Amino acid sequence: MVERATLDELESATKYPVFTDNPRTVRVDLDPGETVEEHDHPGTDIVFHVLEGAMELRLDDERYDLSGGDILQFDGERTVAGEADESTTVVVVLAQRPE
Repeated sequence: MVERATLDELESATKYPVFTDNPRTVRVDLDPGETVEEHDHPGTDIVFHVLEGAMELRLDDERYDLSGGDILQFDGERTVAGEADESTTVVVVLAQRPE
């Protein structure tokens, strides 16, 4: 099965699901100064792709200054939080690990 989505055509929301099955894929739109509260995603591997804008992402005690085009991959067991420096759009892919 093939699923297709166009990010520009999704409804505008802070967090909007693109695909809900595994791997779950979410578009996140952040306004300048908007924060992502500290959280984690146990049992998943994460791909975090900044499409446009700029933000600081915190993984545990590490800080990353990210801008459009940057991609991170990390273990969902890590604590993640962040803050947008400007209007920012991110695509997050959350892949459940096999048991």
